[in-house]
Amino acid sequence: MPTPFNELELSTYEHLLLIRIKFTGISKESVRIKPRCKYLYKFGLIDNSTKNINKYVISDKGKMYLRYKRRNSFRFWIPVIISILALLSSYDIYTNVLIQKALQSLAQLLKNILGS
Repeated sequence: MPTPFNELELSTYEHLLLIRIKFTGISKESVRIKPRCKYLYKFGLIDNSTKNINKYVISDKGKMYLRYKRRNSFRFWIPVIISILALLSSYDIYTNVLIQKALQSLAQLLKNILGS
C-alpha cells in the first residue's frame, strides 16, 4: 500500500531537492547513484519524464506534497506572528516610533498576504 503524501516526512535536503527537481528535473544517473534521490523515487515523488527519457521530473504526488507542506507551514507561522505582535503590543511599545512603524508595516504586509 503506497504512503500518502501527507504522511511523508522528508529531510530539509530532500525537500529542497524535490523543489529543485520541480524546476529543472534530474538525470537518471543521479537517481541511480544518490540514495536521497532513490528515496524520492521509491515513494513516488518523482517519475520518468515523458519528454526526455534520460530525466526524472516531479510527479503529481510530489506536487501535492509540496502544496501540503507550504499550506501546513502557513498554518504554523501565522499564529506565531500574531502572538508575537500581541505580546509586543501588550508592553506598550507604541511609544517607540521605530518599533511602531515596523509593526504597522508588518501588519500591512500580513493584511496583503492574507487578502490574496
